[in-house]
Amino acid sequence: MFFERGFQGASLEAVAEEAGLTKGAVYSRFESKADLFLAYQEERNERTIRRFAQRLPQLGPGDRPVDLVVGYWREKLLRDPPEHSLLVIEFWASACRDPEVHRRFSDQHERVMAGVAEALEAAAARLGVTLPLPALELVRLSTGIAHGLALEQLMNREKVDARMIELAFMPIHELSVSGAPDAQRAAQSDGGLID
Repeated sequence: MFFERGFQGASLEAVAEEAGLTKGAVYSRFESKADLFLAYQEERNERTIRRFAQRLPQLGPGDRPVDLVVGYWREKLLRDPPEHSLLVIEFWASACRDPEVHRRFSDQHERVMAGVAEALEAAAARLGVTLPLPALELVRLSTGIAHGLALEQLMNREKVDARMIELAFMPIHELSVSGAPDAQRAAQSDGGLID
C-alpha cells in the first residue's frame, strides 16, 4: 500500500484490507501509519546491518572496507525501484513536521548508521587498516551522497547511471587512499564560507 499509494495516500484501513485483516487487528498493533512505517523501516535497517556484517568478513588483505560501503550504495541505487526512495523521502519530510515521529525516525536512523559503522570498524581492525575518517562519519557521508543521488533519480533515473554514481563517490575513494585533510586547514581555505 505504501509503495502503491505513497505514505500520505495509504491508510491503515487499506493496509488491513490488503492483508486480509480487520481494522481492529491492525490498530491493536499500530496506533498510526507512522507506527506501521517505522516498524517496516526497522526491519529494513536490521537487514542492512546484517548484510554489512555478512559481507565485511569477505574482505581480505589489500581490500578497503570503505569500498564495501560505496558498493552497497552503488548496488542499491542501480537496483532499487525509485518508488522506494520516493516513499522514504515522503515519510522523512512528514516525520520532520511531527516532533515525536521525527525523534523516533532519527533514533532509528542513528541506530542503523551506528550498526554499519561498528561493522566497518571491526573490519578495519581485522585487516589492520586505518579508516580515513571515523567510521560513523564515513557512513554518514556516503549515506548523504546516496540520498542526494536518489533524489536526482526521482527526477530522471537515466541520468544517474553507474558512471554518475562512481563520480559522486569518488571523494570517499580518494579519502580512503590519501587520508582525510586536516579539518583546520580545510576550514581556513574555504574562502570564508564557514563561520
